[in-house]
Amino acid sequence: MDYAKEGKVKDAEEVMKHMVEKGVEPNIITYSALMDGYCLRGQVNRARRIFDSLREKGIETDIFSYNILIKGYCKKKKVDDAMQLFCEISQKGSKPDIVAYNTILQGLFEVGRTGDAKQIYAEMLSAGTKPNIYSHVTLLNIISTDLLKKLWHSLIS
Repeated sequence: MDYAKEGKVKDAEEVMKHMVEKGVEPNIITYSALMDGYCLRGQVNRARRIFDSLREKGIETDIFSYNILIKGYCKKKKVDDAMQLFCEISQKGSKPDIVAYNTILQGLFEVGRTGDAKQIYAEMLSAGTKPNIYSHVTLLNIISTDLLKKLWHSLIS
């Protein structure tokens, strides 16, 4: 499914069609690659339709498929949609991984929702997920942005 990774989703869909014709059912990895291809092209809604169709087909979504969509939504600045998926991970009885946390933290930071990002960071720590270098860099960006805003407001008031 390298076609999808390169953004050649039409070619990837043709490969999937041929797989089904030959009696090979695509699995979550195949569908995730296709979703990633759509997200790379900025077509998050198409990726979401695939994600939603998996449930109808009885294919269990996994943390990788969630992370693909969360990242796709964050890139499009649709952080509320990303947050809905992020929360759904826990609601399904699973646990967000460090990739999910880092992606949502960065997405919240990029749209200026630093308070929400700090809350998610605290939740990550309390859930026992160990931050990595990306988590720390994003947290430093959040803190420095908040400090700069406070400094700016103190200068102009």
